[in-house]
Amino acid sequence: MQRVLTKKNRIACNSTTFTAMNKDYNLKEVVLAAFEQFMTIEESDAEKRPAPGKWSAKEIIGHLIDSAANQPRKICKSPKF
Repeated sequence: MQRVLTKKNRIACNSTTFTAMNKDYNLKEVVLAAFEQFMTIEESDAEKRPAPGKWSAKEIIGHLIDSAANQPRKICKSPKF
């Protein structure tokens, strides 16, 4: 089933001021809209680096996923706890 995006969640995904927008957005709708846009990106485009020494979109996403998965473990192993 094709999901219909509303103007509200399109704005949320495309906005560079996402955190400053109204608090009445639905997080699940925003995430779903972002996912749908993400799925339209060609693999070759995701692997392109914008400049030498800069990360590609694929590398950035991989880093974010790795950080989210490993951060709780790093915090628990910290000598401060």
